[in-house]
Order: sequence, then structure tokens, then C-alpha cells
Amino acid sequence: MVLALTSPRAGAAESTTGGFWGGVELGAGKVWRSMDATTHKDATSYLAFKGGYALSEQLLLGAELGGYTFEAGDLWDPSKGEGLSQVFLIAQYYLRPMRKEWYVKGGAGYVSY
Repeated sequence: MVLALTSPRAGAAESTTGGFWGGVELGAGKVWRSMDATTHKDATSYLAFKGGYALSEQLLLGAELGGYTFEAGDLWDPSKGEGLSQVFLIAQYYLRPMRKEWYVKGGAGYVSY
């Protein structure tokens, strides 16, 4: 779920030229770790920060830093907790002009468990 997609420039969504963009993604869900759906249900959350430069009104290039939590951690005991962290270089292409509605996103990067 995308919570924000903003630009420091006024009217950037209507612009046909490039500009800087940024956003925050936040999500939540459940993880089932076995074939038996009655066991190992853990709440998970997702948070990512992304930003970059818009080459045109439909093509955005940038970086995304984020991660998932699978099990709550303990600030005083780093051996507790479980999660994934990720760093990606991304390209985001909007299927319609003016950055509205559907887009396709792809990228490559580093994931740590």
C-alpha cells in the first residue's frame, strides 16, 4: 500500500519534465511458516522509503530502502527477532500518462535475512 508519493516541485504530477520524487510504503500481514495453517502465525510489518528522479512523466528511477519483520525483536537481546532488509535500485513505469493509477516496478539489489 503506497501512503505517499510527493515531489518538492509544485505541480510535478502535471509536469512533462523530470523532477525529484519520494515516497513511503507501509504494510502489514500474517506469515504462515508451515503447511498447517493453524501454527506459526506471526504478524509482519513492512516499511520502505524510496526516492529518485523522474526522467519523464511516466518513468521514475531511484532507490528503495526497506524491510519486513517476521518476529518481534528485543532491543537488549539482538539474538531475538527475525526479518528481512533490502536495498534496491528501481525503475517505475506508469502505464498511463501523468503518473496516475497502474504502474510496473522492477529493480535489483541486496536482501539480508
